[in-house]
Amino acid sequence: MGNEELEAKLYELLASCVSDRRVAKNLRPEMSLRRDLGLDSVQLVMLLFKFEQEFGVEMPNAALARGTMASVGELVQAGLDVLQKRP
Repeated sequence: MGNEELEAKLYELLASCVSDRRVAKNLRPEMSLRRDLGLDSVQLVMLLFKFEQEFGVEMPNAALARGTMASVGELVQAGLDVLQKRP
């Protein structure tokens, strides 16, 4: 799977966690996970769990640190970084 396909899959996974369908269809890298998408800490943990299940990898615990992945773009980049390092 190429980077573009992985990125599209990450956006799809993220969109599945957003309750507002209009927002989910128009995700942009600069959008805040909390403010713009309305994700709370439980939803963020569930999102990371879905990511790990989907791709068979583990996100570093630091990924949950406040502010580490504050935006859609940061989350997608962190996901791509983890996926590129897998064997």
